[in-house]
Amino acid sequence: YPFSTEPGQAMTEETTPNPQGNYLKSKYIQEKHALAFGKKTGLSVTVIRPGGVYGPGATYVVGLTIILAGRGLMGPIAPRTSANRGSTVHVDDVCDAALFLAEQPAEKVAGQIYNVADNSSYMLDYITRLIGREVGFPFLPWPTSSLKSVQKMNHWLVLVAEKLDRVSLLHPDMSALLGYDSLLSTAKLQALGWKPK
Repeated sequence: YPFSTEPGQAMTEETTPNPQGNYLKSKYIQEKHALAFGKKTGLSVTVIRPGGVYGPGATYVVGLTIILAGRGLMGPIAPRTSANRGSTVHVDDVCDAALFLAEQPAEKVAGQIYNVADNSSYMLDYITRLIGREVGFPFLPWPTSSLKSVQKMNHWLVLVAEKLDRVSLLHPDMSALLGYDSLLSTAKLQALGWKPK
C-alpha cells in the first residue's frame, strides 16, 4: 500500500497504512479480516504485501503500463508528477515468497505481515521511461503535467471507454498511486532467509 512517508523512506510492516483509492482500501480491509479470522479460529494466516508487480499475469499499475505501452496505447506522455519512488517485484518472487513463508513453522509466521519486493528503488518517471524503451514506445516528457492533470486524463479515458461500451484498462484509483512514495523494506522477510531472485 502507498503510505505518506518522508521521501525515500522505506516502509516497514509497522508503518501505519494509508491506502489510497477503493482498490487498495479493499485489500487492507481483506488483510484485517483475514488476520482477525486466523486469530479467532487458530488458522495460520500470514499476509504478504507486494510492491508493484510485473511479469506474466501482472495486469495492474506496472504490468498494465507495460501492456498498454507495448500496444501503443499509453498516450504520448510520461507523467512527471514528482520524484516519487516505488518498489517493484517480479511475480515469480511474489510466488516464491508465499511458498517460502508457507514452509516456515506456523508459530513463527502466523499472524505476521511481510513486505515482498526486490532490492531496487526507482523513481516512477524512470520506471515509465524504462518500460517505454523496452517495448519500443517513445514516451515524451511533458514538463507542465501534474498529478491532477494525470488524474483528470485518467478519468477522461475511463469515461470514453464507458461511452464506447468498453471496459477500461485504466482505473482512476491507479493515478492516485503516482503521488506517493511506495518504497518497501523487506528486511523482515529477508531476515528469515528469503532473497528476491
